[in-house]
Amino acid sequence: MRSQEGFLLVDRQERREQTYQIRNEDVSARAVIIEHPIESGWTLVEGQRPEETSADAHRFRVAVNARAEASLTVRESLAGETRLSITEITDDELLAIAGSGVSADALRRELEPVLAKRRELSVLEGRLFALGREQTQIAEDQAGVRENIKALGGSAEERLLLQRYTRQLDADETRLDAIRQDSAKLSADIERIRGELTRLAAAMAFELTAVR
Repeated sequence: MRSQEGFLLVDRQERREQTYQIRNEDVSARAVIIEHPIESGWTLVEGQRPEETSADAHRFRVAVNARAEASLTVRESLAGETRLSITEITDDELLAIAGSGVSADALRRELEPVLAKRRELSVLEGRLFALGREQTQIAEDQAGVRENIKALGGSAEERLLLQRYTRQLDADETRLDAIRQDSAKLSADIERIRGELTRLAAAMAFELTAVR
């Protein structure tokens, strides 16, 4: 596994096997040729020795005794590479990489600058989200207050309510102004941190070897 231009490149290998069953009903021994199709990228596991190989198949010779059964198991592997964005890698993906044999501690040490920057970004995004919710709630409350004002008459008690509602609306507007200013600053900080995160990930250069 290695890092490159903001991505983790994780080597992977898949394995599969196909078993062929052969039965010889003859009274004498037979040699049977099994054709195993070739698929792009898949290679025979070491130790598999076909009689010959063509463009589209491996041919295996299997000796089968008279009135007996035999089997052939063809084992293959497929090497590949998974690309994971360093800035967006999840805990589940980190666990999966560690499960492949790479030291989880070593991986986290290499990624700690990015993970720390992501935590910083997450805190700012959480604050911005909370301000957005507060702004929405104030707007809903204001709508209710304005409806109440419309329903007021001219009695002394209702005039007192009007004054209270007016003070509440003024306080809400003051708070909304503060929210808008804080949100603008947070948005600018978030964009700055995202840029730092991207540059930090792109500059990373390390390679870790799986330990078995």
